[in-house]
Amino acid sequence: MKLDGLKQLVKEELKRALNKVKVKIDYITEDPDEGGPLMDGFVTVQIDQDDFDKYKNDLRNYFWIGTAREAADERIYKIDKVTKL
Repeated sequence: MKLDGLKQLVKEELKRALNKVKVKIDYITEDPDEGGPLMDGFVTVQIDQDDFDKYKNDLRNYFWIGTAREAADERIYKIDKVTKL
């Protein structure tokens, strides 16, 4: 019984790992003093293919801002471009 459950878990994790895509997120940081745009930057991250497909045409979506903010550890003003690598 436990072995079957473990096999299923391994299959699910492998499927999830294979469903990842690498993306480059180009962004503009937020000026901490003025609150407007400051400078350009980018991060490269791996995300689920489903998330990429869902949000690829919506650069204003908080998914991209949150992903870039988490990876870059910076205040993000705006997302410029998301590129699948």
